[in-house]
Amino acid sequence: MTEKEKMLSGQLYDPADKELTELRLKARKLARKYNNTDEDQMQERQALLSELVPNRGTGTTFLAPIHFDYGCFISLGEECSANWNLKPLKSLTVTTHYMVDTKLLQKLRNERVIPVCSFYPFI
Repeated sequence: MTEKEKMLSGQLYDPADKELTELRLKARKLARKYNNTDEDQMQERQALLSELVPNRGTGTTFLAPIHFDYGCFISLGEECSANWNLKPLKSLTVTTHYMVDTKLLQKLRNERVIPVCSFYPFI
C-alpha cells in the first residue's frame, strides 16, 4: 500500500513520501499563483483551479488567499464557494451548495447581524 493510499484511508502514513511531497509542492505553487490573481482574472483563476481542484462542479469560486495541502483529493459540488483563507487539509468532499436568500442577507447586513458559518471536517 502506498503512503498516499494510507493517507486517504485514514491510516498512519509518511508525509515525507516522495509522491506526497511532490503533490504538496504542486498544490502550493498553484495556490500561490491563484492568490496572486485579481478577481477580474476569472479565466486565469479557473485554469488554475482546474489543475488544483480537478474534482469540482461548475461555478466553484474561492476568494483569495487559499491554501491547500494537496487539492487533487478535494471534491466539490456545483456552485460551491468559499471565503478568504480556505485551508482544506488532505481530502474534503462537499456535495451540495448553499443558496443564500439575498433579501434576507441584505436585511441582516442592514441590521448589522452578519451570519457566520464554519465547518471543520475531520477526515
